[in-house]
Amino acid sequence: MEETWDNFKKLFPDRKDRMKDFYVVEREYLDEHPDSGYFTEIRDLKTFPDYIDYLPKGAIPAKIRMMYYMPTLEEGKYPFVGFSREECASFLDRSVELAVRAIEEVRSLLDTRFN
Repeated sequence: MEETWDNFKKLFPDRKDRMKDFYVVEREYLDEHPDSGYFTEIRDLKTFPDYIDYLPKGAIPAKIRMMYYMPTLEEGKYPFVGFSREECASFLDRSVELAVRAIEEVRSLLDTRFN
């Protein structure tokens, strides 16, 4: 089989077990960063406005409520067979880099237009 996430899901169809690796990585991060925005901002949110009008009404508040859970350190039946901690860290680093770059590009465009 080709090494794709879709094929991995076929080999390991139990979504709950598959997600445990993600939860372990999240929990390890949170344990190492007690000052993260998860604790300082997200967990205490009671309401959140619908800022983006093209999304379905209530989509943002619903997604934020989904983030209230505290991930566990319970490993899956086959821990880290789908990805390694290093691959996860690399993916997150790259995602943050792309998001920062996109924000900087938008800021630069706005600066050019309004200055």
